[in-house]
Amino acid sequence: MKTIAGHLFELFVVFLGVYLAFLATDYQEELSDRAIRVKYYDSLIREFQGLVAHLDHEDRKLQAHLAVIEEIDAGNRPHIPASDLTYIYPGAVVAAAMEGENFASLDSRILNSIIGGRPGLTLLEEQIRILNQLTANVLLPIQLTREDCCYREDGSLRPELAWYPRIIQEIRRMNRQLHAAVKDRAIPDLVSSKAEVEALFAWPL
Repeated sequence: MKTIAGHLFELFVVFLGVYLAFLATDYQEELSDRAIRVKYYDSLIREFQGLVAHLDHEDRKLQAHLAVIEEIDAGNRPHIPASDLTYIYPGAVVAAAMEGENFASLDSRILNSIIGGRPGLTLLEEQIRILNQLTANVLLPIQLTREDCCYREDGSLRPELAWYPRIIQEIRRMNRQLHAAVKDRAIPDLVSSKAEVEALFAWPL
């Protein structure tokens, strides 16, 4: 017959086996969670880098428009170019993360930054949409009438075109604010958070 010590030893072995199995499962889940975090950090970094490049490309166009505005302010009656501005940010990674409820794998600071930045993205998109609409519906029809159509006798813009400098300057301001937020804050935060998660792989849980 087994002694009490023998029974206790068997119970201990069973308990130890269950406990080690639990630890192994928990370890694998933690590794999987870390891998998901790294994957989303990588994807977001690439997506945000693409957004920065797009904003820089659009800023070069804005510089040309700002030069026209300087000419207008100087009373030189320059030709006002049609809007060539676009807004391309599908936000595929952000959308996929939201739909798949994978934001739980992201640092709360990064999550708050992304959500907090979306109104700025939406506003920039709307301003460019308004500019393009006004260009098509107001500026171009006026320019079809005659070459000096856009100015009054004193050289100032006609009142119905007063929106042009204002919207261009506002778009430029939002472009640079968004550029700084993404390049100087969001991307460095993502890189830092990714490095922290990757560093944990080198240590046992």
